[in-house]
Amino acid sequence: MSETAEGEVHDTEVSAGNSPGAAAPLRVALLLAAEDAGQVYSPAALCDAVLELQASGVKELTLSAFGELSHWARAAAPSEAQRFGDFLAYATPCLVAAGIRVRALGNVDELPSALRHGLEHLLEATRSCHGMALTLLVSYAGCADVIETARHLAALVRSGLLIPEDIDEQLFRERMQAGKVSDFDLCISREGAILAHELFPFQGARAESLEISPEPEQLGAELGRVLDERAARDRLSEAPTASGSRLRPTQFRGARLSANGRGA
Repeated sequence: MSETAEGEVHDTEVSAGNSPGAAAPLRVALLLAAEDAGQVYSPAALCDAVLELQASGVKELTLSAFGELSHWARAAAPSEAQRFGDFLAYATPCLVAAGIRVRALGNVDELPSALRHGLEHLLEATRSCHGMALTLLVSYAGCADVIETARHLAALVRSGLLIPEDIDEQLFRERMQAGKVSDFDLCISREGAILAHELFPFQGARAESLEISPEPEQLGAELGRVLDERAARDRLSEAPTASGSRLRPTQFRGARLSANGRGA
């Protein structure tokens, strides 16, 4: 099975809502990559978005913003490789200054050498950072990860090193490339983006989901706005009504989020 690039996500025992008054989701997936070209987010816009989420209290961020970047795909989509290279050059000093630690998830070994070296430099430069943990998806495909994991486990069974009865969700997740990615509290995707359950069938299963469609250079501001709305919704849901009961999230007309579904 393919290995992920070095750099571990910081573990935390805190979950969303455990701290009094804490409304920020601690683990977020930001899904911007789409099968069609669609809107393209500049390195500055992506960094602004990452910094906005860190400022909002997010502890772990998984970012999907680039398409296929392997050797064979570079010839078909050279602009995507150029965009990723530009992002690495711009983001490295930005993320170091912000104290954000970066890891990569995907087939890093298949990157063209220039991109691989740029990514390795980013990972090394942020290795000692202790702020938000950022996972970059780099030529990662959820379906391919599932298939490769199934083949790996089947090979273990065939060789007598594993019995089928021992295969459960925990074991399957542990053997996946994405095994170290925590379950998401919130999945934010742009219109047309590859959905969370397609990339992460386990981590996104119980997360709230939200679809946004900001102008490319307004991405950070839009994320700040929707997280403020979410915080307001959560505060209202905790406020007692005239009858003494508490509002359910579905009773807040301003809510745009839903559990495992689209916003109202």
